[in-house]
Amino acid sequence: MDLKASIGQDASLTFRGGRQEITFGGARLVDVREGPNVRLSFDGGRVFYESPALRIDAFGVAPVVAERGVFDDRSIGREAFPGKAFWGLYSVIPVGAVPGLHTDLYYLGLIREQAPYDSGVANERRHSLGARFWGRAEAWDCDIEGVFQFGDFGSRNIRAWTVASNTGYTLASLWAEPRLGLQADVASGGGPGKTLKTFNPLFPKFAYFTEASINSPINFIDVFPSVTVQPLKNFAFRVGVDVLWRYSIRDGFYQPPGVPLVPGSANKKRFLGPQSNLQAEWQATSHISVNAAYVHFLTKGFLQAAGAKDIDFLGLWASYKF
Repeated sequence: MDLKASIGQDASLTFRGGRQEITFGGARLVDVREGPNVRLSFDGGRVFYESPALRIDAFGVAPVVAERGVFDDRSIGREAFPGKAFWGLYSVIPVGAVPGLHTDLYYLGLIREQAPYDSGVANERRHSLGARFWGRAEAWDCDIEGVFQFGDFGSRNIRAWTVASNTGYTLASLWAEPRLGLQADVASGGGPGKTLKTFNPLFPKFAYFTEASINSPINFIDVFPSVTVQPLKNFAFRVGVDVLWRYSIRDGFYQPPGVPLVPGSANKKRFLGPQSNLQAEWQATSHISVNAAYVHFLTKGFLQAAGAKDIDFLGLWASYKF
């Protein structure tokens, strides 16, 4: 339920309570997760202020667990995520000197019981401080974000971080207006010790790297050059190769939604392998979109030595939104 009040001519304040979906920024930390069969939602409260010069959200929620029945999803109780709470502040501020550019500043807090990492399982209280710079200026577009995390993991301290970027240049004068893009990211990791150095991406989009959603953005380095062409106004095609490494050889390989899959002790290799990506998107109508994706993960180094095989993913899906 929303309650909205106008403040002056250009601003408003909205109170929202109940079950709701939340997405912030580039969806690196909080997203509705389009990929799985059921989107992610939260129970709780949220208040946000909007004006031409500022948007700021304050919220306190708990994630909802999808059960097998009808109308039985819950955010509390035995069946839900044990002891999990999520709260924070998120602001979006336009950069006045350069139209089209924005800065996001935020704080996010998370509590989990029995949170699993490669170096152990314990109760977790984690705080995230982040900043994001994004937008478009003429032919350039950018989305650059940095996050520092601190808190407690059992008797250990938390000190973790990530830096993520997606930058592109569009050749608008050429046929199909090709965009030359480069995504480059790194997230911390670490082994046993007094400090947990493993980054927690909270509730990120599953297609963080590719639509195959093979790995979670924890303890990794990646470089992802790509080319996107748009031969028609409502059709785009993208091709690229995402090359991945482990950040720390003392930490493992994680799968969505952030669960350790291959322990860091399996071997000391850092390289994970390249993911070749082909993706097409057709906006059939204002409400209907059709997407197709093919991903080939050529497992190398750490994963190959641990016994992993190559992975092929093929997806085709349609969405209706209103």
